[in-house]
Amino acid sequence: MPDHQEAAPKLQAPLVDTIVRHRNVLWGILIGIYALAFTGQWRVGRDSALYRGLAHALASGRGYTFGEFGSRQVYPGLPVLLAGLEKVFSLAAWPGILVMHAMALGCLIFTYKLVRLRYPEWLAILVTFVVGINGWFIELTNELLTDIPFLLGLLAALYGWERLRIALLDDANQDRKKFIRPLVYLILGLALAAVMRPTFWVLAIAWVMVCIWGLIAGPKRKFYAICLGILLVIWLVVALLDPRIRGFNPLKGGYEQDAIRSLEQVKQNVRKNIPDMTDKELNFSFFGQRWWPTAIRRPHLYIPGMTDVMSVLVIVGALMLWRVNPLWTLLVLFTIAVTLVMTVVPRYYIMVLPLLVLGWFLLTIKIAQLVPRRWVEVVLIVSIAIVVGMNFTRAVRVIGEQHAWNAESDEEGPKWEYVIDMGKRVNELVPQGEKVIAPGASIMAFVSDRECVMQRDILPATIKSPLHYPEHLAALGIRYAVFPSRLYRKGDRVIRDLMDRRVIVPTARIAKEGDMALATIEIKVPPPGVDWRKQPLTTTPFTVKSTPGGTTRPSAKVMVAKKHHAAAQKKVLADRKRAALAKIEKKKREERQLAAARAAAKKRHARHKKPVTTTAPVSLNDVECGNTVILSVLAKDLGLDCGTRSFASTLRMTAFVV
Repeated sequence: MPDHQEAAPKLQAPLVDTIVRHRNVLWGILIGIYALAFTGQWRVGRDSALYRGLAHALASGRGYTFGEFGSRQVYPGLPVLLAGLEKVFSLAAWPGILVMHAMALGCLIFTYKLVRLRYPEWLAILVTFVVGINGWFIELTNELLTDIPFLLGLLAALYGWERLRIALLDDANQDRKKFIRPLVYLILGLALAAVMRPTFWVLAIAWVMVCIWGLIAGPKRKFYAICLGILLVIWLVVALLDPRIRGFNPLKGGYEQDAIRSLEQVKQNVRKNIPDMTDKELNFSFFGQRWWPTAIRRPHLYIPGMTDVMSVLVIVGALMLWRVNPLWTLLVLFTIAVTLVMTVVPRYYIMVLPLLVLGWFLLTIKIAQLVPRRWVEVVLIVSIAIVVGMNFTRAVRVIGEQHAWNAESDEEGPKWEYVIDMGKRVNELVPQGEKVIAPGASIMAFVSDRECVMQRDILPATIKSPLHYPEHLAALGIRYAVFPSRLYRKGDRVIRDLMDRRVIVPTARIAKEGDMALATIEIKVPPPGVDWRKQPLTTTPFTVKSTPGGTTRPSAKVMVAKKHHAAAQKKVLADRKRAALAKIEKKKREERQLAAARAAAKKRHARHKKPVTTTAPVSLNDVECGNTVILSVLAKDLGLDCGTRSFASTLRMTAFVV
């Protein structure tokens, strides 16, 4: 047997051969599950909204900025990746989810390859299948989070570690090409893990410890020197380029500061987190659900249940990895220790899931070797059925969630559907540059493209005394908030207290979506010497069913009636106004018609009027001339000769008489 498989367990059972023969069936089951779970839709969540918000800011040219918390907390790997995808595919979520599926496939491939280097094929197939069918692994494959990318980097680095170790152990073959591929796996894997999650610190500490021990104890000190040198170079480069901080200050990031503060109260955190981990979170991560009977938890009494027993077995299995590679065991133990000091969340254990699954089956094989031969397959089948059956149930649930709206339990606080709808209203109603206190602030900020803030944005840990919170909020000049206060839970509990104790006071309601109400606010700073935490709780909290003043809003039926009445009144007023305007217009039209008629009559009168002539005084000569003409006409009628002398004298006489 090659020395790189010297730790491979020996187990003779027909089931082992069956697994190898039907491995394609197992792969087909995984393909079917992942095909059913894929929708290309964004699974709305606070953390994924942070990554998408930072990516959108990068793609828009605004830099690495998305609220105070996100800008100093989030490692840059995933935002940069999503920003590149946004440049090509706009804001669509499906390209990023496809990348997550590709990375999940890479995790399964490296899981198989890593286990196959040390163990027989049937165990590599089984571990890979169990990792692939894990409910949380399937869910994270459809999320825009850093857990799957980090796991891919971790497994690639561990695989490169093993391949490089094997190459250096082969003294007979000094071909340099054998070292290139392991070094590529090492470098790319460590670099990917370093830019994705703060869990890289767990990997780095365990890596350094094993390398230093190898340099001291040997043999093959060259191998440990190479591994340590690669890690230090990658860590140095990433720390220098970290956009969360300026300059070389690797402990100034948000996660690092949180870890330092957690160490100040390590005893309280560990005392609280141990029951949560063993009785809930670790089992949710590994098995997909809890066991019965559950633990009995009282203020001063804790009786472990079956879930605690199974958690302990999972951890014991990880201890069995020590003789294979101490680095693997240290990764599991350090991950558990860090979560106990800070916070326990099921998805945090997915980042060492392949090692936990391998340890589980190593423990199973150890038990099978201790029982009679006829019970060997029974032990193995039961072990497989436990993890596969319970996780298959969880996988079905994930598929159901994928093909319906992402329904949230009451424990999660606000429904993301309402958060998204309210984000759209915030975009319409809140001016640019204004801050809005909101539940699910990262989600609402991404949807609204406004600065929606959470507790960690507006109440930083640098404020040592909560007594000064009102003064700090007043100085920020925040004018908008989303109510009611019950939406603010867990990490935003202080905001809830500030609302309930009338420090954050609503002044006017602006909009409503679901059980959320957007309102303008006023920050009321208590008088000097008065502790706001001792102010009485409000008996009339502002909700969608009340007014900012505390009175009850009318029922929906009454509001509809009032709305209809107001609409009717508005219509009546509009009709009156329209009638008055029509009357005024009619009068003006009549006046215009009358003026036009007068003008036309005047014009006609001017056209038919006879012209008036002036007469000059008549002289004697004129009369004489007229008489001459008349007499001449009469002479012609009488047959007289007008040229005779008698006619002329007669004419003169006549003119004299006249």
